[in-house]
Amino acid sequence: TMTGVAQNDYFGTSVAGAGDVNGDGADDVVVGAPNHDAGGTDAGRAYLYLSTYPAASPRLVRVADVPDDQGGFVTAE
Repeated sequence: TMTGVAQNDYFGTSVAGAGDVNGDGADDVVVGAPNHDAGGTDAGRAYLYLSTYPAASPRLVRVADVPDDQGGFVTAE
């Protein structure tokens, strides 16, 4: 689970693969929060998440529409 610091930081607005930053053989991930304020108003912040071994192999068991959301959201399990 990945979370940002504050609600209006817009954590997760951008997500990208970072390659293998720490050289452990697993690709890592960068997540942006463009409105994070620690460096000044809306200065932004990037979070680096390092992968670990054994690598997880997520598997979707069920995908279902979120009823009455009017936004095209789904629930993935």
